[in-house]
Amino acid sequence: MVNGFARDSNFKESIIEIVHRQTDDSRIVDISAALAFESAIKKAVYPEYIWIKKLVLLEDINQHLVLIDRFDHGKYLMSEVIKNEMEAADCTGVRFDPIDS
Repeated sequence: MVNGFARDSNFKESIIEIVHRQTDDSRIVDISAALAFESAIKKAVYPEYIWIKKLVLLEDINQHLVLIDRFDHGKYLMSEVIKNEMEAADCTGVRFDPIDS
């Protein structure tokens, strides 16, 4: 079963790596679908782990808040709808960074 952001990701355009914890050496893994991503995570053996260098999401996501694990550019992706509502409510302690397009 595919969880979280994986079902909303375009893995053919994303860059997924296997990273070695002790040396920081990495190599790109050919992942073309969410199930292959989940499988790669399960197969990774310490001291290696799976990391997302570049994440490309599908165009037609129906979620307003997505938790992204294994990604170093933030952990949450939210829609403009949620961002505008939080800003209108004067929420503090939150920073919004644009994503590359």
